[in-house]
Amino acid sequence: MYDFEVIDAAPDHLALDHENPRFFLREKLSQTQIIEQLVVFEDIAVLARSIAENGLLPGERLIAIREGGAMVVVEGNRRLCAIKLLLDRTLIPATHRNSFPAPTAEVSQSLRTLSVDLLPDRVAAEPVITRRHTTFGVKQWGVLQKIRRTQRYWEKFKSLDLVSDTLGFSKADVARDIREFALVDLGLTLPRWTKAEKARLNDIHLSANPYIRFISRQDVRDALGVAFNADFKLELTKNRERTKRAVEHIVRQFLLPLADGGPPPKNTRANEMEELAEINRIFESSENDVGAKDQDQADEKSGEDQDAGQDNAESSGGKDRDAVRDPFFKTLRVTISDPAVHVVASEIKKVTPNRPLTACLLLRGLVETVFAFRLDEKGLLPPNVKNGRGPAINSLVNSVIANYNELGLSWGVHAAVVPNSTEVKRIANHLRVVLQKLP
Repeated sequence: MYDFEVIDAAPDHLALDHENPRFFLREKLSQTQIIEQLVVFEDIAVLARSIAENGLLPGERLIAIREGGAMVVVEGNRRLCAIKLLLDRTLIPATHRNSFPAPTAEVSQSLRTLSVDLLPDRVAAEPVITRRHTTFGVKQWGVLQKIRRTQRYWEKFKSLDLVSDTLGFSKADVARDIREFALVDLGLTLPRWTKAEKARLNDIHLSANPYIRFISRQDVRDALGVAFNADFKLELTKNRERTKRAVEHIVRQFLLPLADGGPPPKNTRANEMEELAEINRIFESSENDVGAKDQDQADEKSGEDQDAGQDNAESSGGKDRDAVRDPFFKTLRVTISDPAVHVVASEIKKVTPNRPLTACLLLRGLVETVFAFRLDEKGLLPPNVKNGRGPAINSLVNSVIANYNELGLSWGVHAAVVPNSTEVKRIANHLRVVLQKLP
């Protein structure tokens, strides 16, 4: 038996649920933000038109709880949102107002008082919510909503038994949901994503199955150095920067939709072995990295190594001059919060003066990553670069030249490069100006 009471309440006295599993977001959303999310991603306009034409169907009441001094609707948020917008058009996001009809006076009057089942708390409401969203008739949750909901109860109880009893899932299913949430969260919270990419990753309808299927494989997790302790906490056992780069690669291949709205490049099992090989290549290319530290620590260690190399070379009377680091690269510091730029900058600081061609290639990589970051930040990144197609460096340079005023830069781009140490130093000093102009 369910412990509840039936009450009548005005829509403006009911709050939308910021813990709605449809929102795969850690931050608490405001009522306005919840409305925007539901309108954009959950077909609220279609539901509103149906309600405006036919009124509410009898028999299904909203389910609410008392929480934080408010009555929060934990089941029926789409209906409540549609009703709120029909009764108060100022709540409709400006770009969607034309999609919402004006209800008749009779329908409006019928919506001003709603019948609500009021339950004591979320735990009491969960069995009803689970039944409704795992049977036909109510819009089903996707995998992201399901694992987010399980994670919230895990954070609350820290007990597989309690979460299992509350949600009606087996303990094995609860444990799987917690692990899958951690793997998805690892990808979504990387610092690399631009605002546009974050918006695409926060889409309620994001298809996560290919990403979860791939990154949950034991051989993939072993390659990444990703493990779980007894409390299901994610642990990174390899070089953290390389792991993050590899996870970013997986997200871009299996999870992040393309800028034009298309699906991610890889979404079939046929692609999984080649992507596993790519992950192994990412780690194999890092054999000379400076340990499993965060980027700032890596930069600091790299500087210490360079200082030691300089001292050793001087004390040996010049016998180890090949180990002396170029003074400019030794002191290079990049303030951009972009992992790709930091990785290239870390590599270039290891180059000795007798390797000008290597330095030129890395300088090109540094320019390319800086250009890509700055253009993407302004929403000017060329489509072929976003989609991983076409000659990236040509497109980036042309875009920078075409938009240098908007980017806040005022410097030339030179095509001819002679790979010798003097020329490398000259280009590097120009590049210093570029980096200093970036925020």
